[in-house]
Amino acid sequence: MAGNLIVLVHGLSGSAASHFGSLQERLSDDQDDFSSYKIRCFEYPSTKTSIFPWSEDDVNLDNTSSSLASFLDLHADGADNIILIGYSTGGILLRMALLRATAYVVGRVSKIIYIATPFKGSDLGNASRWLNLGSTLAQELRVGSPILDKLEVDWRSSEVCNIIEYYLWGTRDNVARVDPSIPDHKCFFSSHNHSTIRIFNKGDDHYKKLRDWILGKR
Repeated sequence: MAGNLIVLVHGLSGSAASHFGSLQERLSDDQDDFSSYKIRCFEYPSTKTSIFPWSEDDVNLDNTSSSLASFLDLHADGADNIILIGYSTGGILLRMALLRATAYVVGRVSKIIYIATPFKGSDLGNASRWLNLGSTLAQELRVGSPILDKLEVDWRSSEVCNIIEYYLWGTRDNVARVDPSIPDHKCFFSSHNHSTIRIFNKGDDHYKKLRDWILGKR
């Protein structure tokens, strides 16, 4: 039997438990569909702040995505079907990690699901930079960030972008801006804001859609 693996990557100012607790509960409840799936959560210090953003122990997109790439390599063994799910910044980290991941890992990823991921940057990132608050990672998420612009170019020019991608957006999200270039058939919109979009209750429309995406249904 093929090994099915789901990897969850949380966003800023949270953890796997706070950002994905309800999703893990729903997947556990749906044993008929997900009994053969292993779930692994990548944790990183997303709440860390630094007065000195240039310090060696600062949290940024580069070193965090490098750690994520190593995490994927560690857990990919025995998995033939890997589904990656990233909430907010977690989606950006997934793209960056896959661009540096081994061919072994990339060849086993069947799809990526992004939940409220600000690929075009966030106004909160702008505020973090202007006020000199938060980690470098938070400031790197500003609108017009050269790191995000480079990621977009690198991703589109890489064979990795051939992996199936889906996008879950909240219609009341004022943090992650919808990318108009994304085809409608890859998106699902639900009446949520940036925080509530990651809360999945039994019977919710956005959970049903995410479950169908994981199982390969459209």
